[in-house]
Amino acid sequence: MGVSFQWSSTGKPAAFRVHEDLQLTDVVSEAEQAILRYLIAHRDARDTIEGIERWWLPESKEYGIRVVAQALERLESRGLIRVWKSASAKPVYGLRSYRAETLPEHLRGLE
Repeated sequence: MGVSFQWSSTGKPAAFRVHEDLQLTDVVSEAEQAILRYLIAHRDARDTIEGIERWWLPESKEYGIRVVAQALERLESRGLIRVWKSASAKPVYGLRSYRAETLPEHLRGLE
């Protein structure tokens, strides 16, 4: 968790604000790692955000839909996963098959 200070004219902190962004980033990174681990073990897996949160991620940690969505966005932006969309259903996420061999390398980069 980050903290920012507002300084007084005497040079001492007059107020501070706690940022949750740093902590959230850590949780998103943890979710990314868990998703990559799952995909390494289950290369053909595909699911919705809700299914990924429920079935792919460790039960010992509740990430929440927001964190899972951010982790999936990051993985998609790196070209590691693909999103299948249709007008009648929720988006489905899964591994880009041509990137399967690079997952362990990307996982090490996040750890």
